[in-house]
Order: sequence, then structure tokens, then C-alpha cells
Amino acid sequence: METPEKTPQLVACLNSALENEHAIYAQYLSHAKTVKGVDARLVNKRMRRLAGFHRLHQKKLRHLIGDYLDAVPSMKMGDTHAADSIDSILATNIKCEGRAIDNYMATLDVLEREKENLPYEYCKIDYALKKMIRDDQAHIATLKKLRGQ
Repeated sequence: METPEKTPQLVACLNSALENEHAIYAQYLSHAKTVKGVDARLVNKRMRRLAGFHRLHQKKLRHLIGDYLDAVPSMKMGDTHAADSIDSILATNIKCEGRAIDNYMATLDVLEREKENLPYEYCKIDYALKKMIRDDQAHIATLKKLRGQ
């Protein structure tokens, strides 16, 4: 099925989200290795688990961009943020998860404006983005719990 000229802004938003997912994934894995101290083992395990969720987010975004929008998924990486203590690692990742949620919310706004051009793709993309938002909200709760908040 030929798709009409559509969604350059949506593709850009999804590629930006993909780049952020690449960065968050790498950041979680690096932070997991950086953790030192009494709680290091627990935090390391949780960080690696959260990284796994972001690896799945990357896969889903590549699927949406490539298969649903017939566009090319980005291979770039967003900004990463170094941290050197458990508290700063957790605080940094809470902020990154929040920015990811903000990015997904903005992408949902673009998706809503493109709804007319996406009669078959809209529901799938909407559902996937909302699922990633829920995942990231759960990640923030996990990180806050680890931080003692």
C-alpha cells in the first residue's frame, strides 16, 4: 500500500525518541558499572533491568518508524549524562526518564495532528507511545524508591 506524503515531523519526533533511547540504554549500562558502595549490587541489577526496557523501546521505535511509516530509523545517539555516586546516578536517570516522557507526550501531540493521514498506523503508534510512557513512569518510581524518596 502506498502511503501519502505524510509525517515528516512525526518521523523526526520518533527518531529523536529513538536517539534518546539509544543514549538512555548506554547510560544505564555505564552507570550500572559505575555504582560503588553498600547498595551497589542492588542498584547495578536494577539499572541493567531498566536498560533492558530501553532496549525494547528502541526495537519498538525502529519497528514503528521503519514498518509503519516507511522511514529510516536513526542510528544516532542522544545526549548522555555522567554521574559518579549512587545518588547522582539515580537523580540523573530520574531526570532523563522525565525528559523521555516529555518527548513522548510531544510526539503524541504531533501524532494526533497527523491522525487523518494515518488511518491504519495511528492506533498502533498511539498505543506503543503510551506504553513507553507508562514504562518510563514506572522507571521513575523505581529510581525514586532506590533513592529513598
